[in-house]
Amino acid sequence: MRGYKVFLPDFTCHGFKFEVGKTYKHDGEIELCNSGFHFCKKAVDCFNYHGFDPDNIVCEIDAIGLVKESSSGAKCVTSEIHIVRRLSWNEVLEIVNIGHGNSGYANSGHINSGNYCSGGFNSGNCNSGSYNSGNSCSGHVNSGYGNSGDGNSGNYCSGSGNPGSFCSGNGNSGSFCSGNYNSGNFNSGFFNTDEPRVRAFNRDTGMTRDEFKRLMPDIRLSQIKWVVIGEMTNEEKSENPSCKTTGGFLRRISYKDAWRDWWKGASANDRLKIKNLPNFDATIFEDITGIDVNQKGGEE
Repeated sequence: MRGYKVFLPDFTCHGFKFEVGKTYKHDGEIELCNSGFHFCKKAVDCFNYHGFDPDNIVCEIDAIGLVKESSSGAKCVTSEIHIVRRLSWNEVLEIVNIGHGNSGYANSGHINSGNYCSGGFNSGNCNSGSYNSGNSCSGHVNSGYGNSGDGNSGNYCSGSGNPGSFCSGNGNSGSFCSGNYNSGNFNSGFFNTDEPRVRAFNRDTGMTRDEFKRLMPDIRLSQIKWVVIGEMTNEEKSENPSCKTTGGFLRRISYKDAWRDWWKGASANDRLKIKNLPNFDATIFEDITGIDVNQKGGEE
């Protein structure tokens, strides 16, 4: 099986010295992330485990012994490996990028210095548009982040020409606007300079968003949870081989589970703040968060 392997500048991997043209055989059982000679079938996958560093050595290899693969197929281990040849850095760039003139990796577009870009002339990462200096943009000429529109300097805008942030409309100088041409914040209409009053629990409050938020506790939900290796499933261990080094992995949990984790760790005062919010409705709160505030402990 032909594949690719990355070495440190001294041509070592985990302290073992290699040379081009030579064959190496492992004595004993092979196991992913544990024993044997590791490699990837695709060169781009190598850089999930090594820095994208031109000082490192990248070689074509042949796995001529027993081969085991991860469940995703991204990482392999073999009992016998032959180092075929060393690749120049320009060859590496051509192999890992589908487009042309890219200095990053995993780019299918052109002349990108970032990574995972399918558009052109991006200096950020994960852009499918063009001329973006931010990250995760699918539009064009954006300097912010996560924009799907064009010409946005704010962040996470799906409209166009917004210097504010989190706008799905067009031409807004305020923030969090889904309407158009608003200089105020949180507007879903047109040409508004003020800030609308918010509803809570399906009823009007007569309060601005900031006024309402001052009554709330500090709620920080995370749908990413660190799980130690002893609490991981066998499937999770197989899909996250680095867990043997890190001692665990980050698991994505549901929105309601994130709420339950926050509620369990909340102080009695913070729980009381929730219950004292204007228009508070326990049924609506449970429908959204999965938390029955009237149950003993209010945790489930």
